[in-house]
Amino acid sequence: MHVLSGCLIVAAGLFMLVCGRRKSDFVVYRLMAARSKILWGENVHRFYQIVGVIVRFSSNAIAPPLPVVQETALILSPGTFSFLGTFSFLESERRVD
Repeated sequence: MHVLSGCLIVAAGLFMLVCGRRKSDFVVYRLMAARSKILWGENVHRFYQIVGVIVRFSSNAIAPPLPVVQETALILSPGTFSFLGTFSFLESERRVD
């Protein structure tokens, strides 16, 4: 769930950054900018650029980046097929001492 919320926050930050940079005519951005223009005046687009960067980078505090999967996650060796231990029971069934 943290990954989903982190991705949504990153998307919101990038949305504000890009729309503020381009002074977009997108309906959602126009509504947000109209409300913020009361306080920020003509600097409303600069405000959304700065806020977009802050929101985008603060999302790492909420949802840290995904861990890197090790290269040895898929191990194929003679007589053994194991993907993160999922099929380890096959190896135990084959061994007959």
